[in-house]
Amino acid sequence: MYHHQRIKYLDCSDNGDGRAEKGVCAGRKCTYTRNPHDDGRNTGRGGQEPRRNVPPLLFTLAPDDKYIRYTMEKAMYLVDETGLAQYNTLKEKGFYSNILGTSAVFSIFCDSISFDKKNMEFTYYGRQRIERRSNILMRELVTAGQLKRVPRTDNNPHGLLIVNWRTLLNKDIEQKTKSNY
Repeated sequence: MYHHQRIKYLDCSDNGDGRAEKGVCAGRKCTYTRNPHDDGRNTGRGGQEPRRNVPPLLFTLAPDDKYIRYTMEKAMYLVDETGLAQYNTLKEKGFYSNILGTSAVFSIFCDSISFDKKNMEFTYYGRQRIERRSNILMRELVTAGQLKRVPRTDNNPHGLLIVNWRTLLNKDIEQKTKSNY
């Protein structure tokens, strides 16, 4: 039995931001490429997506093993081995098992992101809320890294990879005891 797949070639002279973009679509999978001489690609608005999306993927967690696996898998397409190393360290220490065992819910809130376009370096400033059965803990979170241009794929549609990603600060700022009813 032969399965025929419709392939579509896209050639857009202007995709709305003044830069050329080409793509190949086969079924539901699309790969896009920009002009290789376009040095300014993705460092403006598009560059915000990886910087904004990776910390929530890594630090917003629910007591659901499938959800944790899904978000970690998605994040690993956007970060280099430095993100994988942090994930593996937390996993080895039982961090994710503890979330499941205590029914803790982790949420993250972005305060700001500073970005040095010339060096492609960013610093993410945010707060993390950890809700457990008996208390709510607020933490201050600061992470940093650089962006590296890579080919666009379905899993990395912006064509940017976070490299040398590290947590600079992760400290408690407030803890409230919950009332038991």
